[in-house]
Amino acid sequence: DVRAELNALNDEVLKMNDAIESFKSNEAFNSIQKDLIELEDLLDKLRIRQKTIKYELRKIKNLPKPEEIDRSEIELIYNQFK
Repeated sequence: DVRAELNALNDEVLKMNDAIESFKSNEAFNSIQKDLIELEDLLDKLRIRQKTIKYELRKIKNLPKPEEIDRSEIELIYNQFK
């Protein structure tokens, strides 16, 4: 009888250890899943920021270029006012 009871208790201990390991795994999974969700949110925010920056850059590139005046034209105008 003692041997059977010992085996039953050992089996119970094994089941409890499995349950504890499963619980630890679930906690780890939940923690990792929470971190993953936070990272995905951060990525979404960064993508939106990237799109905004690209749009602003496109607007800057589309601005008219400043006019270039060569030296001879400047001399001509200067001489006129002189």
